Amino acid sequence: DWVWVGRQCASPVAVAIGPRGEAVISSNVVPTVWRIDPVTLVASKHDLAIDDDSGRDIGFTALTYSAQQGAYFAFSASHGSTWRIDTLLRRAQRSG
Repeated sequence: DWVWVGRQCASPVAVAIGPRGEAVISSNVVPTVWRIDPVTLVASKHDLAIDDDSGRDIGFTALTYSAQQGAYFAFSASHGSTWRIDTLLRRAQRSG
């Protein structure tokens, strides 16, 4: 159920390692991430509620976890925007 477009149309997707060793993978098309549990290797899909009133899809092409901030940070190359994503993978808020 992974949604992405190839390099000819957008920057690649991103992968980050979270605080408990989980892998979080982005879509470069829509505000959705997938979390892979480090013990069971089960993938779960997380559609992010985004704080953006433009009505456009926001995909993420860079993703990292900040232990100091206790959040993920993502970048959308197609929109030139930075986003803060909560560790429960529910909401993305524009960050600067």
